[in-house]
Amino acid sequence: MANYQRMTKAELIPALRGLEAQVASLESIAAERDRLSHELSVHQIELEAQNQELREAQRLVEESRDRYADLYDFAPVGYVALDAGGHIQEINLTGASMLGVERSRLIGIPFSLYVARGDAGAFREHLRQSGQSQEPVTGELQVVVKEAQAIRVQMVSLALRDGGGGISRYRITMRDVTAHRRAEQALRESEERFRAIFEQAAVGVSQCVSHTGEYVRVNRKYCEIAGYAREELLTWRFQGITHPDDLEAELNLMQQLMEGKIRTFSMEKRLRRKDGEIVWVNLTVSSMWASGEEPTYHIAIIEDITERRQAIEDTKLRLAELEPVSEISTTLRAARTLGEMLPMLLDLTLEALHAMEGSIWLYDSVEDVLRPAASRGESEKDGTCPHPLKPGEGIVGAAFATGQPHLAGDFRLDQGASEAMCQRIPPGIGGAAIPIRAGEKVIGTFVINVSLPRKLTPSEVHLLTTLSELAGTAIQRIMLREEVERRAAKLEQRVIQRTAELSQREAALEAANAKLTELDRMKSQFVSNVSHELRTPITTIKLYASLLRRGPPERRDQFLDALEQEANRQAHLIEEILQVSRIDSGRLDLHYAPYALNDLAEASVVSREPLAAEKGVTLACKPLKPGPTVSVDRVRTLQVIDNLVENALWYTPTGGQVSVATGTAEADGQIWATLSVTDTGMGIPKDELPRIFERFFRGEKPREMQLPGTGLGLAIVKDIVDLHGWRVTVESQVGGGSTFTVWMPLA
Repeated sequence: MANYQRMTKAELIPALRGLEAQVASLESIAAERDRLSHELSVHQIELEAQNQELREAQRLVEESRDRYADLYDFAPVGYVALDAGGHIQEINLTGASMLGVERSRLIGIPFSLYVARGDAGAFREHLRQSGQSQEPVTGELQVVVKEAQAIRVQMVSLALRDGGGGISRYRITMRDVTAHRRAEQALRESEERFRAIFEQAAVGVSQCVSHTGEYVRVNRKYCEIAGYAREELLTWRFQGITHPDDLEAELNLMQQLMEGKIRTFSMEKRLRRKDGEIVWVNLTVSSMWASGEEPTYHIAIIEDITERRQAIEDTKLRLAELEPVSEISTTLRAARTLGEMLPMLLDLTLEALHAMEGSIWLYDSVEDVLRPAASRGESEKDGTCPHPLKPGEGIVGAAFATGQPHLAGDFRLDQGASEAMCQRIPPGIGGAAIPIRAGEKVIGTFVINVSLPRKLTPSEVHLLTTLSELAGTAIQRIMLREEVERRAAKLEQRVIQRTAELSQREAALEAANAKLTELDRMKSQFVSNVSHELRTPITTIKLYASLLRRGPPERRDQFLDALEQEANRQAHLIEEILQVSRIDSGRLDLHYAPYALNDLAEASVVSREPLAAEKGVTLACKPLKPGPTVSVDRVRTLQVIDNLVENALWYTPTGGQVSVATGTAEADGQIWATLSVTDTGMGIPKDELPRIFERFFRGEKPREMQLPGTGLGLAIVKDIVDLHGWRVTVESQVGGGSTFTVWMPLA
């Protein structure tokens, strides 16, 4: 302002004008500022609106990305992105799971590391083709996954390019087709097996169109049974080779099959082969249903049963033949004479063959001729003559001479017919002559006549042959029986005369034979037992003799004592054997006298006290006062008591007791004197009790304990008791001792 005051008016006006211009310019700038500020506010509002829209869009994009990320990661196929070098840039969870590796560990890894070694070249070729194509390229290869397992994947690859046309990455989808390929392989193998089974089946198999019956497929066996080549059958329908008589039944069943009333059926039918032969087959048909509506095709299986049907027919025929055979066989067995049997046989045969005339001829070996034994029908109508025939004469003689059936269509025209036969036989008569055999021998001829034009069938000839064989056997049986009866009548008297003589001789021989048998048994038993019992003592004696010769002098007395003991045992055995021999030969004499049984018992106890002391066993006598008197042989009775006492001492252990008691007891209605020897020894098992009185028998326990004994002591006791007419009984319990009781009549 101060500057403006010092300025002159002339200087101030231009300055003021300049200031006005500046003010105007500032106003213009302010207006522009206001305009720009307004526009900026408008743009700010627009930007705010756009930002709001962008934020909403971003939210929607993020929601969409989340949704599609799930779809991407959990897609049923694997998605993988490879760079141009084949390294994994991106892979979804399905793909990582398919490879069996965490997704984070796969990024940057060459995909070729997971390709099976054998498919590495195929993978490179697959990428090369993808790089050259504008369209997705499909291929299959094996991928190695966790635990060195391999799966087969189908890959669809698309190459993506950059702005310069070069490959920037590969987009690949992977699908695990392992199970699918295995199923395809299994299906192929199944089809191959089906074709092999179908073609090589042991039965005929065909596939036909159900509505038309046209063959679609047939196997080798079906062609073989039907008699057509495969190419020929495929131009036929099953109706064309089915026998007309069986076609209607099969078509009815096929109609039920197509209507769904049945799913399968079986039947027997006939097929007409190409060569005209008829074969029987067992047919089984099953439907093949399409879309669950109605059967389109059906499978037919045939089995050739021609032989079986023929066998059934033959069996029926044989059964029909066997009925008359059985009836006739029963009749033949019931007949007693030829005069009774042959007419019945001829009647039954004619009835079975529906014939009216026939005859049976038998050979007479004395005059060498065939004679009629039975006939039915008018005389000479059977092609024979009423008089005997020589072998070879006429059909009767021809069948007999050759041993073969002779069949004639017309007897008058037969080459075996004689002039006399032709004169006697009316025209129109035929039949058969069958030889009658008894084993290998021909004994006659069976003739059956029929009126022409009827002829005997092979089956009837077979039946006639069978009946002829039955007749031969029956005739021979009756002839043999009649011969036997004749001879029996002649011999009967002689038999009666000789019976008395033979009976006397037989009785004498039986007595002598029984005595010889008993003597032989006794000799064999004696030799066997003595050989067994002598062997052991002799061996022992030889052993001690050898020891005496080579042993030390200071032990000679011991060896001599052993030898003396074995010699005494041998002498005792020999004495017992001699006594047994005397008993068996009846040379043991008994001298009876009355004795006090107490004295005998005490004498035996005194004689065996040294043995009791040696064994450490208490031996006591317990006589009944007053004691009974018996009439006995003193020496043999003492031997019985001694043997029982000694036996008890040997089988009673140290510290045990043996007692000898006398007494009386009642049994069998009388009073007996009794002598009992009781011990506290080992006892006798029940199964051995029945054998203790057998010669040389020794129980199992004494043998195991190697107790001395010959096995003859109790046997001698039993023999002496039996010689006196006494009884001896025993009561024993294992571990509880034994009691032997001798029962003697009172004097």
